[in-house]
Amino acid sequence: EFEKCNLENVASNFESIFEWKALKSLSLEMDELKLVWKMTGVHLRSAVMRLLKFLDDGLTNLQAALVSCSASRDGCNSVPISSPDGQSKIIIFLLARITSLICTERRFRVCTMRSSNNEDVLEEDEKQLIKEAILRLIQIRGFSAAAGAVLEGGYDHESHTPLFKMTAGLGFLTVKYLGKLLELSDLENSDHCIVTYVGIDCLINLSSHDLHRGISTIKRQENERAESLMFADPVPLGKLFMETHVLKILFPPSPSYHDFMTTKRPRSAAILKLCESILFADIPACHQYLIKSGISTSKCNPQNWATTLLSDCIMFIEHATHVLYIPKQPSSGQRYLTTELMKKSTKLQHKLLISWLAETSSKNTDLVNNCSRNHPLTNEIILETIHRRIISSLVSNAQFAKQDSLSLAALSSQLLFHCHTATRLRRNISTLLIRVLLRFRKFGVDDRQFNYEVSLQDQNSLVHR
Repeated sequence: EFEKCNLENVASNFESIFEWKALKSLSLEMDELKLVWKMTGVHLRSAVMRLLKFLDDGLTNLQAALVSCSASRDGCNSVPISSPDGQSKIIIFLLARITSLICTERRFRVCTMRSSNNEDVLEEDEKQLIKEAILRLIQIRGFSAAAGAVLEGGYDHESHTPLFKMTAGLGFLTVKYLGKLLELSDLENSDHCIVTYVGIDCLINLSSHDLHRGISTIKRQENERAESLMFADPVPLGKLFMETHVLKILFPPSPSYHDFMTTKRPRSAAILKLCESILFADIPACHQYLIKSGISTSKCNPQNWATTLLSDCIMFIEHATHVLYIPKQPSSGQRYLTTELMKKSTKLQHKLLISWLAETSSKNTDLVNNCSRNHPLTNEIILETIHRRIISSLVSNAQFAKQDSLSLAALSSQLLFHCHTATRLRRNISTLLIRVLLRFRKFGVDDRQFNYEVSLQDQNSLVHR
């Protein structure tokens, strides 16, 4: 493409200046090459769609076998599937080819945009390719999570165990290909940023029609096992796993508070939308799976996969809240944000966190279906997220950290005793503050000093108003 652009520029410039006849024929050939170049993109997209349809056939057969095997623990009346290892290799091969073709088509488009000096904007058909690939990855990730739950629950039928192990092993590959598809590894590149946020938007805005398209309709019975339900409808759980993984890539597990303030940050609007999608749409949709299948049958203890998933949601959402409402740095030479900008952003973050606990939590009514009350599991995750932020910021030695913790606790205490605070919000805030104080006593921290500093924050806020 680079050579083609150079040759095209030479031909057009010299032909207009010197009117060389030899270059005129070359210019005609370049026009024909443009048509071939355009058709190449069409063929790449067509190849991806054909591979996606071929993958759908394999996933339908895999789903039928998984549902049948999980429903019949004794191994009777189950749908056999030949060579689980072979099926796994086919799925991996198709995922690799689909991801590679989409990335090739994307590089092809970027070169075309640069050669014509057009703005790099993804077209609808390209967005549709990313959306279709993400949907398949979500389905496979849901199958993998359900298979892991079956194995962790003590499934020991020899003839079916290889199938569940094969399916559980596909989970790592789905997050790998999602990272390649959305180019999450390099947000410094502007081209990568466009693809990343378009992909995140496609991941969040999967409609109910998209979520249930391609999923076979399986008759459900009242006494059906929770694992069978997950295999029958794997998309909600797979979507939650994928969105949590995106947050994990964007916000590493153990960053310092200082890193949030100085490094290149993801776009605030996209991260806010992703967090609210997890809290108000995906957590309620997965509640039955986390409760029914997340509890071990032999012991009344949560299974590891359920506790790990919920812990990751809390940790990475808490990390993400530190970058919300932070504006872009005014200049490339200025590495640190000013105190005024940080204070303003922190206040907005605190108001958002508290508003999540209110009766009308999310501003996006599509996420909560116009429901004025949070799901109990959503409410618990929000409480733990705010609790974690107060504790982690208070024990940190980074700049703005302690002030962040005390300001959030002060705002909570003000709303707790405000006469216009709703009853449910007041109950949630009191639960939060009790947990914070109990955490201090557990580790031997003087909560009287904390209460004193919080009261100073309250006084400063009143004087400021």
